[in-house]
Amino acid sequence: MKTMLFVHGDKGGVGKSLYASTVADYILSKAEAVIVVEGDKTICDVGDRFSGVDEARVIKSDLSRPETSEEAIIKLLEHLDGISADGDVHIVVNTPANVSTTIDAQAALILPVVRDMGYEVLVAWMMGGGMSADLLMKSSLCAGADRKIAVVNSHFVDASAWLKSEAHSKWVEEGGLDGTLPKMTSSAILAMQTHTEPLSVLAGSTGGQSIVMRQSIKNWLATAYAESVAPLYDGLM
Repeated sequence: MKTMLFVHGDKGGVGKSLYASTVADYILSKAEAVIVVEGDKTICDVGDRFSGVDEARVIKSDLSRPETSEEAIIKLLEHLDGISADGDVHIVVNTPANVSTTIDAQAALILPVVRDMGYEVLVAWMMGGGMSADLLMKSSLCAGADRKIAVVNSHFVDASAWLKSEAHSKWVEEGGLDGTLPKMTSSAILAMQTHTEPLSVLAGSTGGQSIVMRQSIKNWLATAYAESVAPLYDGLM
């Protein structure tokens, strides 16, 4: 199976990069290839994390400017279509802030082309505060996705308001899934910020972390996989 995931959410600081990194780690843990697409060339935190990792490939694309969004999407999709890969491949697109004016605006181009390329279209919407639920329900990319999940980052957002909302009821009726990124300790956050390796590497014996920190990161990854990634990829790898 081939999948293309757009890590969505119309604002910065809601955990898109953390989720994209977690998904890429999950795919690699299943011994399958991953392509990480950085949608903002000025912020390459996920791409830098997986640069040089076996079975991972990084592509940088400028998807942050509304005035050139169609041209940028065409260039990216043509690049991806030209990549030859043996077996299954999974693409993770870490989208920029204000993505409704770029990616969503080009949904009528993205959805049919990606499917014609043989990929399942997945969307993970990172829930923020305020108008996040309203923006989610207006997202044309979410509406047209083959699978979609709304992910609450427990470090920033309380899920209770979303789970009790009318928007959530409609989301579930339309086939939307729910996911949660667990809280991360301040020590683990510091380790992630000061090291550019994937979290799975930081959790291993070569990641330069203490035994206790390695286990803490392992536990966080296991919970994040189970609660926010595995439901979306169930049956796809």
